[in-house]
Amino acid sequence: MKKEYMKKIGEYEFQLMEWEGEKGPVFCIHALTGNANHFQLIAKTLAPAYHVIAYDLRGRGNSSPADLDSNVMKHADDAIAVMDALGLKNPLIIGHSMGAYTAAIVAARRPDIRGVVLLDGAGVVTEQDVKNIEPALERVRNIFDKKEDYIEGAKKSYESMGLDWNEVLSNSVNHEIGETADGRFKCKGNAEAIHSDLVSLMNYDHESVLPKITCPALLVYAKGILGNAPLYYENAYDKTKALMNQLDYYITEANHFTMMHKDMPELQSTIHSFVDQCFE
Repeated sequence: MKKEYMKKIGEYEFQLMEWEGEKGPVFCIHALTGNANHFQLIAKTLAPAYHVIAYDLRGRGNSSPADLDSNVMKHADDAIAVMDALGLKNPLIIGHSMGAYTAAIVAARRPDIRGVVLLDGAGVVTEQDVKNIEPALERVRNIFDKKEDYIEGAKKSYESMGLDWNEVLSNSVNHEIGETADGRFKCKGNAEAIHSDLVSLMNYDHESVLPKITCPALLVYAKGILGNAPLYYENAYDKTKALMNQLDYYITEANHFTMMHKDMPELQSTIHSFVDQCFE
């Protein structure tokens, strides 16, 4: 059973989503323009065997706004604050894309982390990568007269990524839509803050983070095509693989987005098996 609620932590409010389960906890951190709903399929895979928790990062969904100079380190601070406020003991962490960079920082700073799953993230991000991703941020800036127009634009965007519109995507998109003062519709996120997050990934200090992770780790590379290439090439993870201990590496045929929003039985089984091993 899923429950949703808001929680005040320090000076900020966070939207939480939890799926009940006997074992766990499994704590999930979403991607650059995502929200907690992006872990619906992960939760379907793991719950009710595991207690799964996801939250909206600041500047996304219903959580407090992000700082204009937002960065991955600040999100790691928030993630730890949320886990502490929830009293999570020995959690396993799953992060997707930017959430994987955040999850790695958390795992490096908290010795009680049971395991970490890095879903197509925590690699080396170049200036060209940032330029390639920047056009996707336009949907954060766009304003629509009708909510239906926002949803229709999102449908076309996801179709271009190889996804058919479904309940999972509908929940995620509806959760991110906000209303402007003049009654129009836009993404709740601040484009400048999200862009600041993206740029911060170029300065990610792999050498000071990854060797400090002592728990088992699963790194999943998504080789599926977006347009004419995967979001990241596999060599972006050479440094990640070289610096991490106890690392399992898995390549999925899914792309960066279908891995989260489309049933991929082999990938889901791989994640479930890794989680099982960490909780033995």
